[in-house]
Amino acid sequence: MSHLFEPYSIRGLSLRNRFMRSATTSYWADEEGIVKDAHVRLYRSLAKGGVGLIVKGHLYVADNGKAHTGMAGISSDKHVPMLRRLTDAVHEEGGRIVAQINHAGVVHKPDRAGPSAYSEDGWTARQMTVDEIEEAVEAYGDAAERAMQAGFDGVQIHGAHGYLVSQFLSRHVNKRTDMWGGSLGNRMRFLMEVYDEVRGRVGNTPVLIKMNCDDFSPDGFTVDDSVEVALAIAEKGIDLIEVSGGGRGRTRAPRPIARRPRRSDSRIRTAPALTGLAP
Repeated sequence: MSHLFEPYSIRGLSLRNRFMRSATTSYWADEEGIVKDAHVRLYRSLAKGGVGLIVKGHLYVADNGKAHTGMAGISSDKHVPMLRRLTDAVHEEGGRIVAQINHAGVVHKPDRAGPSAYSEDGWTARQMTVDEIEEAVEAYGDAAERAMQAGFDGVQIHGAHGYLVSQFLSRHVNKRTDMWGGSLGNRMRFLMEVYDEVRGRVGNTPVLIKMNCDDFSPDGFTVDDSVEVALAIAEKGIDLIEVSGGGRGRTRAPRPIARRPRRSDSRIRTAPALTGLAP
């Protein structure tokens, strides 16, 4: 276990150890999505505790991508000054911090829109137009640029937990028949476009992703799907993959898996981007 306390580097970003504090949301932002002094105090405290890398709780990339009340934003230049105070506080304590950028998709209550028309108990979401999809991709890029202006050390794309990237990956939610849906290759297109947009804006700065290993939905994103997506985005140059689970349509019990890994699964051991903070 001693290696956990050793320094680590992600695309030239030096970390004092291999511990990463995963993103959690706080519900503390004001009605405009601007973080408050309480956020600054929290993240200063986390950095002071000695963790190597902190992932800031999710930030909405567009006003129509806000997931809940109190969610902080990075959709406008007005969000940058307080986010800069937050990153300055982390850096003063010797820490590093990346911005987790996200779009709610069907979770945005004022105008629920996602890959396809989709319903859950008590609500129905509409299908996004192609123009809206392209606007969302651009919004991720704009948010990544603002993250750099705010002093973040990198960006993490939120691709898990039933938000927009996760919705596109899921066959349970994504029923499109155009280039954005159908095959896994088409369903991962949105993520790949987002990655390319973000990478084009931040250059040689670390870009991470949080993605599901499984949606735990009977007809959602599966372990086999996640292996293929992880390998594809590793090939593109993602710097670190944080693995999580749970998407739209998830059930209480995870999907039973009674099989040995396929041969293709073994490739995951050789993908540099999948080694994370472990040796």
